[in-house]
Amino acid sequence: MHKSVTQIILLGDGMGGRPVPSLGGQTCLEAGNYPALDEVARGGECGYTDPIGPGQAVGSDTGHMAILGYDPVRYYTGRGPFEAKGVGIDVQPGDIAFRCNFSTVENGIIKDRRAGRITEGTDQLAAAVNEAFRDGIDGVEVIFKESVAHRAALVLRGEGLDPRITDVDPHKTGVEVPQCQPAAEAADDPAAQKTAAIINKFVEGVQEVFADHEINRQRRAAGLPPANIVLPRGAGTAPHLMPFSEQYHLSGAMIVEVDLVRGLGLYLNMDVINVPEATGGMDTDEMAMARAVVEAAVMILSCAISSLQM
Repeated sequence: MHKSVTQIILLGDGMGGRPVPSLGGQTCLEAGNYPALDEVARGGECGYTDPIGPGQAVGSDTGHMAILGYDPVRYYTGRGPFEAKGVGIDVQPGDIAFRCNFSTVENGIIKDRRAGRITEGTDQLAAAVNEAFRDGIDGVEVIFKESVAHRAALVLRGEGLDPRITDVDPHKTGVEVPQCQPAAEAADDPAAQKTAAIINKFVEGVQEVFADHEINRQRRAAGLPPANIVLPRGAGTAPHLMPFSEQYHLSGAMIVEVDLVRGLGLYLNMDVINVPEATGGMDTDEMAMARAVVEAAVMILSCAISSLQM
């Protein structure tokens, strides 16, 4: 007798937190009122898990890989390829891909890594970047695409490139924009030196393009932080991942809010279900996502039942 099982995994990426002094030492979840989550907790089992290993910090990319059964230590090549794949850029062998942020700088100091969590006009800013670098940089093609809100992806395509370089995004504000450099283990490598130099030229050129762009004139007039720089990070090459269905002999689908995880799903040949109301921001419609989950589960069960009756 065949048995059909549908498993739904809900990942509250970033939902966990540490105690907050202003909340009396509680986490945000402890301080808030979440009756639905409370009911789920009462009806299940609660505990901790280390997706990769004890004491190892887990990012959204490596965490999702590990939970889906792909060891990041073995397969992870960087965040950039997932971001690029998620926005529709085909990352080819030899390409170097990056996750980027539209950010705000003032006198060379990073003021806002997310440009006020910009949500509009990034497509126009991206178009301006691609126009400015239509001839590439030092013989290397530049492909730039906006993602959700302040996020974007960058791909460098050409000969003699290397992902072993440092991030331009320092992950904090109030500091100068760092120069991209070859990583320590590639300090004398010509390919890493070339790649770092191209990134520095890209960042400098973007600032010139964005300085007086119409979108930023509008943002300044409205009292909003201008998106006057792009900060690349997470350099990587395309990973080699066995499709989820081949690895586990299961069919799988994803409903996601951000292109990072969408890219992982695409690399795994999973069905990535688009929910327009899932924005990755405060305006995300969780109920629209829930309805999409139910609809997908019903469709899977219907297909399974039909196959059993044949």
